[in-house]
Amino acid sequence: MTPIAHAWFFVVVGACLVSSAMTLGACRSGQAEQSEIAEMAAVESGDVVRLEDGRRIRLLGVDAPDGEQCHALVSKRLLQRLLPPGTHVRLGASAGSNPEEPSRVLHRFIFARGINVSLELVERGAVTAYFHPAPERRWRAELREAAQRAHEANVGAWGACRGTLDASYPWRLERRAPDLIERRG
Repeated sequence: MTPIAHAWFFVVVGACLVSSAMTLGACRSGQAEQSEIAEMAAVESGDVVRLEDGRRIRLLGVDAPDGEQCHALVSKRLLQRLLPPGTHVRLGASAGSNPEEPSRVLHRFIFARGINVSLELVERGAVTAYFHPAPERRWRAELREAAQRAHEANVGAWGACRGTLDASYPWRLERRAPDLIERRG
């Protein structure tokens, strides 16, 4: 093999290895599961965004404080900083829409600048992990572990207003799982 052919061989092999590594990284981050790119229009709450095309997306795997609840405004502002208008995002696989929501909001993971926004919000204590509809198994464990770390470290709302994110508080049970209140009582 000539020196030039030998050099090209290593260039091709190196390119294949880099390409494989990038694909593996995208698969680990969940970005390879869906190739749809969208543009952000606005943040409506700590876990709901509106895209330029008018679709409303509820971040999959999380639940944010609403309205006047403690930390609701902080959660919304953090999401606004992560996803300002005009940001191009990658939409993860859809978990469909919730028939109980009148506007038929889609439940999806959103990736911006290589991060899963749901996971970032949980790690910062702005939202809690919430599995209805259930995200893919690989994300459930990461979200659960991130919520546990934020809770133990009193990060974000876990330190400022623990009851807002704690699933055992009565207001959350009434809203998310009324059948559990009867069993507890």
